[in-house]
Amino acid sequence: MNDKRPRPRFNLDFDDTDSPLEVIDALALERFIDGREPWSRSVNLQRVRPEALFLPPGVDPTHTAITGYNRAHLARGDGWTLCASRWRDRQAS
Repeated sequence: MNDKRPRPRFNLDFDDTDSPLEVIDALALERFIDGREPWSRSVNLQRVRPEALFLPPGVDPTHTAITGYNRAHLARGDGWTLCASRWRDRQAS
């Protein structure tokens, strides 16, 4: 299928209060905003295992951001985007 419709522009504006974690969150929405990936789903997880990677087998993240309290990964494949965030208190989304 060759879709010739123009896609919405994806512009990001950041200032000195934004963190790399917020950049990853914004990048994760790019394909959803422009229509290439028309579905989005979010889940919140409690008591996640420290060794849980939250990435499909064999997939490496394209972006990673780490702060003192949070770690986020962005991974992409053909037709999908995954943004996984983990907090020190064993919560994840």
